[in-house]
Amino acid sequence: MQHIYSEKWQLSIREKRGLIFLLSALMISILMPLLWRICLNHPTAEKSLIQTGAKTTSTNTYKYTAHGHQKSTSYRNKTEETPITTMKSVEMQSFDPNLLSHEDARQMGIPEHVFRMLERYRKHGGRFKKAQDLQKIYAMTPELYARLKPWITIAATSESTHNQKHHDTNSYQMKNNESIRINQASAEEWESLPGIGTVLATRIVRFRDALGGFLEARQLSEVYGITDSSYQRISARLICDKTSIRKIEINHVDVDELEKHPYITRKQARLLVNYRRQHQKISGIAELSDTGVFTDDWLQKISPYLSFD
Repeated sequence: MQHIYSEKWQLSIREKRGLIFLLSALMISILMPLLWRICLNHPTAEKSLIQTGAKTTSTNTYKYTAHGHQKSTSYRNKTEETPITTMKSVEMQSFDPNLLSHEDARQMGIPEHVFRMLERYRKHGGRFKKAQDLQKIYAMTPELYARLKPWITIAATSESTHNQKHHDTNSYQMKNNESIRINQASAEEWESLPGIGTVLATRIVRFRDALGGFLEARQLSEVYGITDSSYQRISARLICDKTSIRKIEINHVDVDELEKHPYITRKQARLLVNYRRQHQKISGIAELSDTGVFTDDWLQKISPYLSFD
């Protein structure tokens, strides 16, 4: 009987190995959590882990510049330093928004689209009388205005100066019921017309100078503030002399110079300059028309102001 039981429970070599492997795995799974808790609770091990973590943080997070200043290299601090690095390339300076150039705007970090809208406002006779007027620009954000405000300097005209100008021109205005030459008239002469004040007269002169001169009196309607009714009131006293029209040397000017013209947008200025660079020279309006890029209406409108020499 004993022999029968011994044969029944006898294990093969493969079965013995499998049993040993299972028992070993069971023991490891039971003992490992206990050993890990002991290691973590040991004072020496905890101190070692803290010191190692602190050393790693110090090594990976900070470095010292050549000037001895501590500088963080973590992602968060790099993000915080980026605006400072960017601001180093921005050169702030006092400026008059009525005279601000494209290059100065770029150096002060004014976005391209903001300057384009500012330039368009000036093209149409707009003028900034005080710093707050800069907020009239549609693309001007509160943050950008707050950064620019301390640097805005506008040459203000005193009330006494205005009064003196009116006093000097009173005799002219009282006796002048004659017509004026719109391409030569000064702001004071424009003020002699009914419904034209100091601001509007200055705006007309600025628009005319940017345009290069009026081809016809009706172009006055393009000036901001000249309504159809106000134009009708003064139209009989306007004389348009086309001989003094100033033209743009289209084969010699750059994008910024072209864009100053009220009829030319920055996109159109770039297209003209790029086309000229590719073909060396623009021969005439017909050549521009053949490109199919510019509309016939626009070409007809701008052609009197272009010189192709």
